[in-house]
Amino acid sequence: FFFFFTIFTLFQLNDISDLFVLSGYITALLIFYFSSKSDFNIGFYIKKSLVFLGFIFLLTAIMSFGSGSSVSLKGQYQGYFGNANTFAGLAGLFFTLFFCQYLQSQKIISKYLYIVSSFILLVFIFLAFSRGVILSVSAVAIFSLFKFGRKFKLLLVLFVGLIGFYYLLFGKIQSLDLNRDVFEDTGRLLIFQEYYIALSERLFFFGTGVSIEMGRIKSELSYLDVWLSSGLGLLGFLLYLFRSLYLSFRLSDVQSIWATSLFLYICISSIFEGYVANVASIPSILFYIIPAIIWMYYRSNRLTLSNRSA
Repeated sequence: FFFFFTIFTLFQLNDISDLFVLSGYITALLIFYFSSKSDFNIGFYIKKSLVFLGFIFLLTAIMSFGSGSSVSLKGQYQGYFGNANTFAGLAGLFFTLFFCQYLQSQKIISKYLYIVSSFILLVFIFLAFSRGVILSVSAVAIFSLFKFGRKFKLLLVLFVGLIGFYYLLFGKIQSLDLNRDVFEDTGRLLIFQEYYIALSERLFFFGTGVSIEMGRIKSELSYLDVWLSSGLGLLGFLLYLFRSLYLSFRLSDVQSIWATSLFLYICISSIFEGYVANVASIPSILFYIIPAIIWMYYRSNRLTLSNRSA
C-alpha cells in the first residue's frame, strides 16, 4: 500500500506540499513498525495516555455544555470542536475505551468511574447524533460484551435498553431529525458513481497518490479513498486490515479488550468517516499503532501457550 501510494504520488507530483502530505503516511508506516518492535509495556502506556486524554475530552465536553457555540446550526452538539462529526467520533472512541475499562477493571470504584463516564459520553454521542458513530459504538459494545463480558446477557439487555431510552428521550427534541434512516439517500449514490468513474478511468489499477485528483471527490468514504489514491496498493491495505482483524478475533485475554475494540471501532466508523484514509487525527494515528499492539498481545499469548505446552 505505501509503496504504490508513494510511486503514484511521485509520478503525479504537483508541488512540494504533496511531499509533506506523503511524509505523514511514511511516518504512519514507521509508527507501526517501531511499535510492533517495542517493549510489551508500550500497550500499557498508550492505554493510560488514551484514558488520560479521554477524561480531558469528557471534562471539556461537560464544560462546553450550554454555551452558544456548542450546538451546530443543525442542532447537533459539537462542544468546542466546531464540527459535530469530529466531536462524535472522539466521543465514540473514548466511550469504547471507557466501556472496555469497565469490563476489565476489578476495583469497584474504578468500575463505577468508567461506567458513569461511558454513560455521559453516550449522552453526548446522541446529542451530536452522528449516525455512523451510533452504529459503530453499538456494534463494538455488543462485540465486547459477547467476547469478554462475564455477564454479557444482562449487560447486553441494559445496553440495548439504554439505546432505546435515548431514542425515546431525544426523539422529543425537535431540533434533531432523529427519524432519519442511517442509510437514507443523502447523495451517497452520486458519490459512489463519481468514485466508479474515477476508478474506471484508471482501470481500477492506477492510483492518484497525493494529488488534486485524490481530493476531487469530497467524501468521507475511507475505503474508496484508499482505493482511489493507491490503486493496486489497495491489496496491501486490505491484507494489513484483515490480518489485524483476524488477530483481534483470535485474542481472548481480557487485558487486550481495549485494543481489539478500539481497532474494530475505527474500522467500522471509517465506513462513514475518513479515518483510515488520513493520518491527521487521533483515530487515524491509532489505526497504525493499535494493530502493532494487537500483534504484541497475540505474540505474547502464543509464546505463553507454547511454554505451557513445553
